[in-house]
Amino acid sequence: MRYHGFGRAGRTATAALVAFTLTLFGACRNPADQPAPVLVVSGPDDFTSFEIRREDGEAIWRLEADPPAPVAAFFYGKVPNGFLQVVPRAGAPRPLELGEEIEIESRISERVFLHRGYADSGATIVILEWGMRRLETELD
Repeated sequence: MRYHGFGRAGRTATAALVAFTLTLFGACRNPADQPAPVLVVSGPDDFTSFEIRREDGEAIWRLEADPPAPVAAFFYGKVPNGFLQVVPRAGAPRPLELGEEIEIESRISERVFLHRGYADSGATIVILEWGMRRLETELD
């Protein structure tokens, strides 16, 4: 599946409205060896789902929240309060494979955020592209 950006307006709206800051494991190692977040949200915002998947669409790790739950950061393999892990059904997600192409999809009630990149370690993702699209609602 080839990812295409959502245009300049979408990128601007994403940066201005949600101000996602991608702080990735590999880019943010700290001296205490504490895990760094896969995704940091300046907010926090109320998320309904978060998924890391292979480029072919196979889910590696999927979380869902009903009702939506506030999250300031997602850490690979750690389920935030208010979320249930859907994939895998039990246990931690598998380590990422070096060079594996990865997509991250995170959803809030009215928007879907997509990030595309590759794994540079078993728990590290380098983001190359990102975008946002608005979900249709009954008010639209």
